[in-house]
Amino acid sequence: MSILELRGINKSFGDNHVLTNISLSLEAGEIHSIIGENGAGKSTLMKIIGGIYTMDEGEILIDGKAVTPHNPVEAFDVGIGIVHQELSVADNMTVAQNVFVNREPTRRFGFVDFKKMNKLAEEEFARIGISIAPETLVRDLSVGMQQVVEIVKVLSQNVRILILDEPTSALSDKETQNLFSLLRMLRDRGTCIIFISHKLNEIKEISDRVSVLRDGCFIGTLSHEEIDENRIISMMVGRELGNLYPPKASRRDGEEILRTEGLSRLGKFEDVSLSFRAGEITGMFGLVGAGRTEF
Repeated sequence: MSILELRGINKSFGDNHVLTNISLSLEAGEIHSIIGENGAGKSTLMKIIGGIYTMDEGEILIDGKAVTPHNPVEAFDVGIGIVHQELSVADNMTVAQNVFVNREPTRRFGFVDFKKMNKLAEEEFARIGISIAPETLVRDLSVGMQQVVEIVKVLSQNVRILILDEPTSALSDKETQNLFSLLRMLRDRGTCIIFISHKLNEIKEISDRVSVLRDGCFIGTLSHEEIDENRIISMMVGRELGNLYPPKASRRDGEEILRTEGLSRLGKFEDVSLSFRAGEITGMFGLVGAGRTEF
């Protein structure tokens, strides 16, 4: 029996029909990726499962029993937890305080029992094989470790279905691989992991199965052996693509129209010198916080 089954899920926002008759089955102990273009309905579907949105029509079944979470607390009560793309950690608080925020163990008269909270946090991290000082301020952790704190915060509420929305968008390659090792361990322990990403190489690497959405409709599910980038792309866009990327400009000696020399902004970026020419597309790449937007 599937741990999670979706039947005929529909959702509209006013006249905008976002999801149309979505039916999907997910198993315990698998990493199931959901993929689609922007606007395909991925995040809306996840927010319905996670209790943030309420569906207009359809059924959500866990272990064959119908549930309708109306908020994230009710979703946690039935074993569903979601980690959003934008981390919600409080960087001025400790690791333990973040894990047990609004759930702090207390002593008599309602005072927080910090010793017990730190011990519980240590135990939660030990369950996934990570040693971390619970008194550490979250702002002193790498982005990758902050992501782990967010995941442990969800796992500490005994979730059986873990939803990750674009979890690698701000991670380095090494941090991504560390995250994947953690996800595989959780999968092997029986957790159902729903993984959302736009990065097809990651989808191919981490997924046991992949389901594709297009324009709010379910297109199909592929097993790990069937995962192929060209096949996924054609399912996402509804047609075959001759070239994944447009051809590069034939000439790259256009007139220089913008140049920066030694451009700096305190605390954001330093000594950036770049040249931009007419008739070309210049890409700018970097992790979140690298200074691209400020530049």
